[in-house]
Amino acid sequence: MMETLKTESSLALSILLNEDIYVFKEDIEEVQTVTNLESLPAEPEHTEPVSETVTSKPSFNYMGENNKSVLVIVNDPESEFLNQTDLIFLLKILSAKKLELNDIAIMNLAKHTNYEFENLKNFFACNRILTYGIHPNILGMQGLTSNALQEFNGVKFLGTWSLRQMVNDDNKKRTYWNVLKLF
Repeated sequence: MMETLKTESSLALSILLNEDIYVFKEDIEEVQTVTNLESLPAEPEHTEPVSETVTSKPSFNYMGENNKSVLVIVNDPESEFLNQTDLIFLLKILSAKKLELNDIAIMNLAKHTNYEFENLKNFFACNRILTYGIHPNILGMQGLTSNALQEFNGVKFLGTWSLRQMVNDDNKKRTYWNVLKLF
């Protein structure tokens, strides 16, 4: 049983037909002779209705300029970014690594949602992440441990205690510094 061929694809027509093609437009008596396939009407790209789902990209409020693509993540529900004491302590740590506030981005996890690793990586274009007092699983970074230099999806990662826990504990500072030197 032979079925009627129905297609508007110029590629299919060029393969199946090697003679002149006539295109008839409804309600118009004029007949056009088409000798060049390039003059055929363009095939519609998509005939099914497309649902208009707009996905917004997450945006994060942060301190610093992120000039060296280093993301610092803290969790301080009482401050917009970080309390003054912890900020001073953090800047001392970073200055030992020859980093300044304009080199990094400080994001306070307590002030954001949708902070999965991929969202953070895409937004900050970071190649290194330091976390203080945050378990990496919260960010969707499975299998990472604290106080160990690791890599996750092409990003160097180092997580440790909160700044408040380290500020007065020399053993924690020393443990952290020994790993941070390699970061």
